[in-house]
Amino acid sequence: MVKIYGLHLKTLDIGWPAASAVAFGTEIGALVIPLGLLLNVVMLVTKTTKTLNIDLFNYWHYAFVGSLVSIETNSFWWGAFAAAITYIISMVAADRTQKKMENFYGEDLKGISITHGYTVAFAPFAIAINWVIERIPGLRSIDLDAEKMQKRFGILGDPIFLGLVIGLS
Repeated sequence: MVKIYGLHLKTLDIGWPAASAVAFGTEIGALVIPLGLLLNVVMLVTKTTKTLNIDLFNYWHYAFVGSLVSIETNSFWWGAFAAAITYIISMVAADRTQKKMENFYGEDLKGISITHGYTVAFAPFAIAINWVIERIPGLRSIDLDAEKMQKRFGILGDPIFLGLVIGLS
């Protein structure tokens, strides 16, 4: 890309596999699983959450935030605090969005919530956008899902084709 386009960029997106390895490879990363489990037990006992977060691999989200704060502040304790706060916010958001998820996916996912740090971070934004859409006549009645798009537009509505078009633009 440097030769073809003459790009000299200073940032590289390494993706989640490398980011999770980095997150778990720090002091905070070593602490985040026991810290998260302890926080989860305390929150369950105090009834501040109904979510049991057993998705241990995805604790890397909390480790990543904590690691960044720890590195930036040069403080293990601020990093641990940031990881804990991120965990707590994720549990509260998982509880608050659980019913919507259950209603959308049906009985097969009854009682399941999503706790990923980078997923629940967008919940307030999604709720606000949905609130606006629901108040716009005409727009609120549009039903855009992959099956209906494909049925209506044929190959042009196929998710792979749409992805290609979006990717090329």
